[in-house]
Amino acid sequence: MAEKYRRRESTPGVGEISDMVTIQIPSGKKFQAPAQLLAHHSKYFRAALNSPMKEATALHFDLVEHAGDEALDLFCLWLYSRPLSLGTRRILHTRANTFRHCTDILIQAWRLGDYLQAIDFKNDILFALDTEVLRCAVDDHPFVKHSSQLEGLDTKSSLYRMLATMLGQVIFAQCSVDHIRKIFKAVDADARAAVTECIALYSAEQRLDESVNGVVGVVYGVKMEDFLEESE
Repeated sequence: MAEKYRRRESTPGVGEISDMVTIQIPSGKKFQAPAQLLAHHSKYFRAALNSPMKEATALHFDLVEHAGDEALDLFCLWLYSRPLSLGTRRILHTRANTFRHCTDILIQAWRLGDYLQAIDFKNDILFALDTEVLRCAVDDHPFVKHSSQLEGLDTKSSLYRMLATMLGQVIFAQCSVDHIRKIFKAVDADARAAVTECIALYSAEQRLDESVNGVVGVVYGVKMEDFLEESE
């Protein structure tokens, strides 16, 4: 017997949406989202909705992990307007008080997506972060400012690796030796090691281009395909 809630060949349309799920988070705020969309995009919800738990029958789930108001708000908004559109980003900026806060929301949203096993959501958040972090001053990078949303983040995760690569790129292209010392003093040991590795890679690639192609002063952008996960 086929499961009622499953991953479909394409995103469920309006006519296929029948059940609404209530998601409650620690702040007490409640969100509503279509069960069919949750099951399509999230392995976590797909398993939960098809389980014998009373929550599945009641269509009411309590979320705790990385379940901030803004992160859930963005996830539910994304369900209806994916991929992360310019309009969605404008709403995010309106709700964020500072540029750093905006980046923190995106980091928390990625971690929420990781917990919910919502791959497409995580990938769209990485695209949004690519834009936001590159527009930040280097001293406002999440590693340098010790964003609380990075606490406990796996250093092998795509988010951590992308943030390290972006900081390494900016340091390699723009920073003086004194500024680099200041940044390296500010970041923790894991970030310092990851960023150093990225800078070494950029330096090696540039030397190769100079020797083979005679190209000087090349700055390498972030290759998003290195960090995106394959969709289901």
